[in-house]
Amino acid sequence: MTVTEAVIDARYGSSRAFYEHGAPRLGMTPGRYRDGARGERICYTSIVTPVGVVVAASTVNGVCSITIGHDEARLTRELAAEFRTPRSKRDDEGLEPIAEILARAVRGDGDPTVLPLDLQGTAFQIRVWEALRAIPSGQTRSYSDVATLIGAPGPCEPSVRPAPGNPAALGVPCHRVVRRDGSLGGYRWGLDTKEALLRAEAAQATA
Repeated sequence: MTVTEAVIDARYGSSRAFYEHGAPRLGMTPGRYRDGARGERICYTSIVTPVGVVVAASTVNGVCSITIGHDEARLTRELAAEFRTPRSKRDDEGLEPIAEILARAVRGDGDPTVLPLDLQGTAFQIRVWEALRAIPSGQTRSYSDVATLIGAPGPCEPSVRPAPGNPAALGVPCHRVVRRDGSLGGYRWGLDTKEALLRAEAAQATA
């Protein structure tokens, strides 16, 4: 069963159960990543949202990339360069459940962290990403909060500014991390995007 089939089978809203009971978790090994996921089929799709184009890609194990921007061609070129695989292909129909979850997430509605992920990272990065996925929609944490959550306060705090090397916007909601004084801090996909996502989530949380 592919990740997309699992999401469909889980009827979207209950896919957390699939995730918690055996879905791949941040599971791309360093070897697979260095090899550019060679030999694997990577499917991708895109959606136009109020914050720009969202391009999502998935292996059979889980979502491996989510990027946000205003130039879809550039985002897909970067995806191809990242994984260096000739087997990537567009699959809007197959990835429709993932696209639907992401479209709702941009509106602050729904939980993109239900998506199983197939990411490669260091042990430290994975600890940070897991901590970010535990932040509820409509809430934020400071960089120092995240450092404390992963058991590395003090000297490690600068290492989570911004969440290190996050390849999956929304799926790893690093937009929910702000500075201690409440200001936005950095965001790979632009501060305007970060502000819009936080505003949409806050509105849904108080609706």
